[in-house]
Amino acid sequence: MSLCEQICDFASRIAVFGISKRVIVLAENLIIWQARVTRMQTAIHILGFWAVAFVTLCVALLLLNIFYNLINFDLDLRSLGQEALIAAIASLVEGVGIWAVLTLIPSAMGGRALVVPALIVGLIYKISHLEDWNRYDVLALLLFQCAIGCIGAALLLGHFGTAFTILVIFIAVLAGVAIIAKSFE
Repeated sequence: MSLCEQICDFASRIAVFGISKRVIVLAENLIIWQARVTRMQTAIHILGFWAVAFVTLCVALLLLNIFYNLINFDLDLRSLGQEALIAAIASLVEGVGIWAVLTLIPSAMGGRALVVPALIVGLIYKISHLEDWNRYDVLALLLFQCAIGCIGAALLLGHFGTAFTILVIFIAVLAGVAIIAKSFE
């Protein structure tokens, strides 16, 4: 028996004792309103995750392009509209995946399950840049997005020391990659 049926059954039992049918109507309206609110909250959460994924993905693409130009590598990007479309699709998949992991999977498995949306985004970018990118470009994009997301989350939560530490480690890793890349020229 669903929650709506239980409340209506309870309201009908109360109506026997002299409470009018308005109680039943109010109970049914409350259940319908609660179902709408729940659906709306889900849509807002998914939209929020999509927006965050889109922004971090676009910033990651921008910073990755700048980094590749600094080390004299060529990151073959498509036109701005095509890259925006690819980022929108990939971030939608990532946002829905993150929402599903956070709401449907227990917290013990949730952290490990977040790898799946990232792998799907990597696969989307690998397929869309099949001839242009190698696996290291896709991995670099995902690492840039992960670093940007972690720094943003730490700043949002007020952990400024953690954000600064992540930033310093990320810059050190980029410096190491740049030194290695320059040595192969």
